[in-house]
Amino acid sequence: MPSNNNLPEFKVTTAFRRIAGLSKRYRIVRGSAGSSKTFSILAILINHCSSTPNEKVMVLGKELAKMKTNVVSDFLKLMKIFNLYDSSCWNSTTSIYHFKNDSTIQFYGCNDEFAGRGTRLSVAYFNELNNIPFEAFRQFASRSNIIYADYNPDRLFYVDTEIIPRPDAEMITVVYSENEALGDAE
Repeated sequence: MPSNNNLPEFKVTTAFRRIAGLSKRYRIVRGSAGSSKTFSILAILINHCSSTPNEKVMVLGKELAKMKTNVVSDFLKLMKIFNLYDSSCWNSTTSIYHFKNDSTIQFYGCNDEFAGRGTRLSVAYFNELNNIPFEAFRQFASRSNIIYADYNPDRLFYVDTEIIPRPDAEMITVVYSENEALGDAE
């Protein structure tokens, strides 16, 4: 895909291929910095929303303000790389992107453990799951068809005891060497 606006081209990496190959309901991705966990999952979600009408996707992190500096920034960059970005479809106040086919991606801080009550989603993506309270995760996940979650494996937490053992869950570990798009300095 040609780049536009002096943006780099999207490079399909080993990590991206492995993440895209996940197929169970719970898709858990742990990995180090630079392994492209977030970037790859966002690319998968953009493809899903742009090609499937009426999907409701939520990208969840502990704090929306922090997400705006990294996850939302990566999302907008990817939308431009894929030549899908339309400024009239992005609401920066609500952090919702409305695709032309009525699918949406919303970014949401979920430090309130009851925030997910009543929310029905096609896909929930938990960024840095180890920072999100279990009850908040449970509320959103129980009302979602597909669940992606990523985290840096710095300690054991509920993902190890409550999610990975489930028969409808799969977990992979990605490392920086599987991100062939990573610059030499990183």
